[in-house]
Amino acid sequence: MNKLPTFYKLPAQKSGLLQELKSSPRLASIWSYTDSKTTNATRTLPINILSKQEIFTQVIHDYPDKQGLNLKFKQVVTYGKTIINFYKAGIKNVWQNQSDLSKFKKDFYMQHVNQVGQQIKIKIPSFTKLIEVMSQRVYMEKVEIETFNKNTKDDVKGISNESNLPIFNITREQFQIYKRTPSDFYKIPLFALICLLFEELTPILCYLIPEITPSTCVLPNILPRVWNPKAINKLKQINQDLTEVQMIDLSSKTSYNLDIEHVRLLCQSLRLVSRITPIQLYPETYLRDKLQQYYNYLIIDNYYLSGLNKDGNLWNLNDQELIVACLERNLIQDIVQDTKQFNQISDPIQKQTFQDQYMNKLRVKLFQFLVDFPHFNIGYLSVHHVIPRKEEIDLVSWRQ
Repeated sequence: MNKLPTFYKLPAQKSGLLQELKSSPRLASIWSYTDSKTTNATRTLPINILSKQEIFTQVIHDYPDKQGLNLKFKQVVTYGKTIINFYKAGIKNVWQNQSDLSKFKKDFYMQHVNQVGQQIKIKIPSFTKLIEVMSQRVYMEKVEIETFNKNTKDDVKGISNESNLPIFNITREQFQIYKRTPSDFYKIPLFALICLLFEELTPILCYLIPEITPSTCVLPNILPRVWNPKAINKLKQINQDLTEVQMIDLSSKTSYNLDIEHVRLLCQSLRLVSRITPIQLYPETYLRDKLQQYYNYLIIDNYYLSGLNKDGNLWNLNDQELIVACLERNLIQDIVQDTKQFNQISDPIQKQTFQDQYMNKLRVKLFQFLVDFPHFNIGYLSVHHVIPRKEEIDLVSWRQ
């Protein structure tokens, strides 16, 4: 009888974690200290920008002689120029990403084993095909290691649970550029036209229709519109009374045996379907296929963030990439409320403290996700917020 998997729970003390690292190479890889400049795909994300209130306050400081309507006019003009420059930088980055991606696709090959066992080089025609081939390679490595461990379990040498060599010849940065750029590039003509015609009013249109916005041009206040928490809250509501055994069973469900209600809610929460089109209009087979493709994507990105490709892990993520990684895994329950709470803080020191604490909690969530996910399947993304966790542990301080 197969033993049921369990949800990973962080030990209360650092000494307990250090002891666990000795017996789990994967856990040790996730925890490891590495330097990496290729973990973050910075150019695929928006550049940093001050909030509207911060810009208005800065204008008051820079122009103390202006009062009344003159001050208001200067604030509006400065804010408008900042927004236009923000959008220009975003559009420029998409063009640069597309140029890099074209060169990359032209030169990039992957090693693949054909039906007769021969290793051949293949070009990847699409991102969907790329993640399919890469996820198969991760599975093959897992089988190879399990076979090796089984055949050498009585050897004097210790058992290795992970490979010592990277299996992918592309970095996470390149992988994310491949994922994010095509959809952004197709949005550029319409978005550039909107910016040209509406100028300072463009953020209002982006707020009303966030789908028109390339990922490099998403303002912080529009992010909650892009990642609507309604589906996640519904998932939490329908799963909150499950026992731990039931949660484990649900977490092990695949894209093809998960019940249709969970399939629809996951597709909505992960932005795999249009926000405008009613979810009931999508064929069930389409939704399940989209969910399976997304599962393949997570397998690869988790591999990178676990440090298994020997070039950085989750600790190398900057704050923007960390937020995106957590949103892509349903680890942020309500980005609307979190953003509102952050914006209500006016004191810069308190704001930075809130941000640091928030990011630390996200790293704890992502750490536990990376440990758990190899033992489960896509269903795990629907129960994370009801699993009893110790998320208040200051895991970051343990690394200092």
